[in-house]
Amino acid sequence: MILFKVKSQRNSNIYQIGIVFFMLVEIFMFFGCNNDNFQNEEPVNKNSGKEYYPLKIGDTLIYQVTKISTDVPSDYYDTINYLLKEVVTSSYIDNEGDDSYRLERYIKQENKNWEIYQVWSAKIKDDKAEKNEENQRIIKIKFPISINKKWNGNILNNLDNKIFYISNFNHSYSLNNENYSNCLTIIQDSLSSIINQDFECEIYAADIGLIYKEMTHINSQIINPIIDIGMRISTSQVYKQTLIKY
Repeated sequence: MILFKVKSQRNSNIYQIGIVFFMLVEIFMFFGCNNDNFQNEEPVNKNSGKEYYPLKIGDTLIYQVTKISTDVPSDYYDTINYLLKEVVTSSYIDNEGDDSYRLERYIKQENKNWEIYQVWSAKIKDDKAEKNEENQRIIKIKFPISINKKWNGNILNNLDNKIFYISNFNHSYSLNNENYSNCLTIIQDSLSSIINQDFECEIYAADIGLIYKEMTHINSQIINPIIDIGMRISTSQVYKQTLIKY
């Protein structure tokens, strides 16, 4: 499947690197203590947390997706924007005897029709919420939820181990001028060094599901700790998925 490209720029080094740096600043501010969008509240674990992962036939979530790819040595800079729709279309008994749900994923370019993109599946089994993404089963959430709870998100697939952890729950978050009063934030990757910056997170809203997803991976071959890595990028991949309708 070829994603729709609505914006492609080359020979715009400063502009594109500036975009990536701006998105990095957004990430750091997002998790800062003074972020107005992310208002911490005293977490009280009154339930298991399964309300953050609702699965009901007919549920439909529409996202705005932005992908930025940068390869400075090759003078390659590319931005892709598209809409992503995920629909829970049916339920079935899977090969483990569990109730699973079929997720149909569609993409569209502005003024174009929706086109089927992928078919995934999801389920809640015992103490975990699972999602099958491109034939890889990932444990998205472990129940009951608690601050700093950790688990290997890839334990059910053959990918490298990846430790997920809950950084907060029962917190409010503002997105596109809408305030979600009860959210769960899960950090899936947060590693940094003088030459690499890796960050992945997902935010879920109670009774809605995933409302925000971020993946940022930056590499720099310019070793200068005085300069922020966002201003000395060699290669980078930035992905943002933001809920716009549910």
